[in-house]
Amino acid sequence: MLKVVLDKTLLSVGVLVAAMIAVPALAVDVTVTIENLAPANGNFLTPMWVGFHDGGFDSYDIGTPATPGLERIAEDGNTGPLSGEFLAAGFGAIDATIPGPNGPIAPGDTATMTFDLNPTAGSNRFFSYASMIIPSNDAFVANAGGTAHQVFDELGNFVGGTFVLMGSRVRDAGTEVNDEIPANTAFFGQMAPNTGVTENGTVQIHDGFLPAGSSGILDAEMFAGADFTQPGYRVARITLSADLVGEPALNLNNNRFRVTADWTTDDGSGQGLGTELTGDTGQFYFFSPNNIELVVKVLDACDIADRFWVFAGGLTDVGVVLTVEDLVSGEIQTYTNELGTAFEPIRDTDAFATCDQ
Repeated sequence: MLKVVLDKTLLSVGVLVAAMIAVPALAVDVTVTIENLAPANGNFLTPMWVGFHDGGFDSYDIGTPATPGLERIAEDGNTGPLSGEFLAAGFGAIDATIPGPNGPIAPGDTATMTFDLNPTAGSNRFFSYASMIIPSNDAFVANAGGTAHQVFDELGNFVGGTFVLMGSRVRDAGTEVNDEIPANTAFFGQMAPNTGVTENGTVQIHDGFLPAGSSGILDAEMFAGADFTQPGYRVARITLSADLVGEPALNLNNNRFRVTADWTTDDGSGQGLGTELTGDTGQFYFFSPNNIELVVKVLDACDIADRFWVFAGGLTDVGVVLTVEDLVSGEIQTYTNELGTAFEPIRDTDAFATCDQ
């Protein structure tokens, strides 16, 4: 009888581990947060265009003419044409425009939007953005290289992170003369889009606004602090964060056993996040919900073996310390997998002799 039950338990663990391979990709909620870091009386940003893609999308190159979509962003903050170019290029299918609390993203404002992304889809691996610096004739911020900002790695693990746009990242689209005449300058007096003097130039690093005293942007009290060429001037901070579901500990078998999984790689360490599958079984992921690393079961075998059994299977070769604690007796069992070694199945049928407690 004991052998039959044991065989069935081992089979169930094997089935669970095999099933982990076929689990469909879980969507990950990725939040884009834009913070305008400009000083008081500094630059605004137009609502920011963002897109997720496979790394092939390139919004501009220094020394080449701006695309029509980039021109409309840089001169008027109109994201529609750039969105059209992005979707037509076929590198990604998810994009949006993120507004500030009152439309433009003012100094001190924060703008956010959350996206439901498949982490294993190659078309979601990288992130691009673009926004007009206002006021200006055709100043903008955007990333040129498509692989500059990674969202997921090739296995679907979330990467994300935070980066700051300094004033030195402001670009001149080369599409409109920087005359700073109010009637030609967006957010400075311009009454209709695309009414400035055509430049027919190329994208370049922006030289900055006309000096104070030239009757330009910096002479307006509202924009007296908008000289983004000043040392240390920060335009914005962009953060990609993920709402990764799960708990740092599983409470299995009527909440009697607390299970944790700590991981280690060559690049760092952390604590796995777990979700319960049944009353005595749960799973852990280390990097993203789509990438399940470990399944564990704490089985009540008191009627047949006077023991609680621990079984576990893994799909990983990272370092793992699996800790199972009997919250009634206080006893702890620890199981270790060395970094670089394929996780060996755990079949501990002598784990806890605590049935009478």
